[in-house]
Amino acid sequence: MCRVDLNIDYTDTSGNGVLEVEAEYRKPNGNWIPFSLDINDPKSPNLFENGAYFFRVRLFNGYGWSGWKQGQFYIGCGAFNEGFNVGFEI
Repeated sequence: MCRVDLNIDYTDTSGNGVLEVEAEYRKPNGNWIPFSLDINDPKSPNLFENGAYFFRVRLFNGYGWSGWKQGQFYIGCGAFNEGFNVGFEI
């Protein structure tokens, strides 16, 4: 089992801050699976299989949703070799 720290940077041009977050993950060729994400301590859900994962996140500031930002990383032998890092402007 593995949880991965996610680095999500955003610029708040509205002054409202992030009011809601939608996050999903999937294996290649799999379906998107929603999961809860705390924007102040973003982590993946518990992952049980080695291999590649895709994550996507979008933010809501009270005026509208950002576009989805997507990244990929790999888990193998209990560690990952690429992290997930996205930047937003809302």
